[in-house]
Amino acid sequence: MVRPAFLTLLLLATACTATGASRAAGVSDALVARERQSWELVRRKDYAAFGSLLADDFLDVFPTGRIVGKRELLDKYIRGVDLKDYALSGFHVVRLSDDAAIVVYTAVMHGIESGEQAHAGKRGALVEARVTVTSAWALRGGRWLNVFYRENDLK
Repeated sequence: MVRPAFLTLLLLATACTATGASRAAGVSDALVARERQSWELVRRKDYAAFGSLLADDFLDVFPTGRIVGKRELLDKYIRGVDLKDYALSGFHVVRLSDDAAIVVYTAVMHGIESGEQAHAGKRGALVEARVTVTSAWALRGGRWLNVFYRENDLK
């Protein structure tokens, strides 16, 4: 015979596990949505909205190895990008803690870099880039903010 107290604890544990899994899936979905949103904001040249997704201490590591912060990225690089189209796929989200996660995925993009360049290619020429992205997010002040971004060129 199963004791009522044990049955109650078992049901509570199952409910907590299901709630935790649901919450984790919700965070994963939200971070993937933010990644997709960031690409669309760059394509639409909505720099203020794009910048609002980045933490003040954000770092970007370009495929060339150059490291830039939020201000430099926004002022010297993003404004010179004319992103024509892009495709994002193969998303994986790794939760590091309740307030930190890494998002990894593949991106294929076509665009023109007329300012400072983050990718190899001729300035002002239409180029295709195929990259694997690693993007780190932190929950700060109740908002998920991008704190780190890295593209690795795919051959």
